[in-house]
Amino acid sequence: MSGLQNLSGLDIEITDISGKIVQNFKISEVIDISELNSGIYFMKIQIENKVFTSKIIKK
Repeated sequence: MSGLQNLSGLDIEITDISGKIVQNFKISEVIDISELNSGIYFMKIQIENKVFTSKIIKK
C-alpha cells in the first residue's frame, strides 16, 4: 500500500483457531479484544480487493 488516504473500504475480521468469526470491525471503530478469551486468533484485514492476515496471541 502506498498510502492510507482512502480507507473507506477497510474491513477487519478476527477469527478463532477453528475459523469461527469472533469479531468484526470497520475503520471507524476501535479494535478492542479485551473480551476475548486467551488463545490464538487471526486478524483478516480487507482493503478493496486485497486481504492481509495476521496471527494474534492473547495471553
